[in-house]
Amino acid sequence: MNNIVKVQNLKKSFTTANESLEILSNINLNIDKGELISITGESGSGKSTLLHLIGGLDLVTEGEIFVNSINITAMNETKLSYFRNKTIGFIFQSHYLLEEFNALENVMIPYLMNNYNKKIAREKALYLLNMVGLDNRVKHHPSKMSGGERQRVAIARAFINEPILILADEPTGNLDNMNSDKVVNLLFNITDRMKHSLIIVTHSESIANMADRNYHLNHGVLQ
Repeated sequence: MNNIVKVQNLKKSFTTANESLEILSNINLNIDKGELISITGESGSGKSTLLHLIGGLDLVTEGEIFVNSINITAMNETKLSYFRNKTIGFIFQSHYLLEEFNALENVMIPYLMNNYNKKIAREKALYLLNMVGLDNRVKHHPSKMSGGERQRVAIARAFINEPILILADEPTGNLDNMNSDKVVNLLFNITDRMKHSLIIVTHSESIANMADRNYHLNHGVLQ
């Protein structure tokens, strides 16, 4: 199988006036096409930091990260931003939907950022909203939707550019148990159906066990 993600000898440190704090230590990780990977660990263990590095949202201290065989650690910000928008879909604990836009428009935005056709963007967004069970809520704004519905819109938005990699950082952290189960099952099913790769950061053991492989971060070391 082809490596979608390859992390080599990754280190991440933060330097203050008095000391250098190593958050991630010598991380090595390979993820194949279509694999669903979970990462668990205590709060502050570096889970979100690792996800942000793989997604090109933060800079490494040492090491290299390859996404689809491209070294994103060697890219300038302009090229990285373009690559990120076309290649990686992000889902966070907060939905980050824009209140001034309805559900359909929120899902369309990443596609239109690449100067793609508005008609095609609308068709793709409607298809994805139907997939997440929100075909009857396309004209609703975020404030008129439940927490579970908003997170399902965020999932649809993450898939609009047909990314090869989905990064989900505690996507059910703000939801109750019933909505959490619905959202995570939906996320795993769509990712598997579309043959994408998924890395999900979670505190939930049951969610972690749904993945093909589970890693645990302990004091910056991936186990």
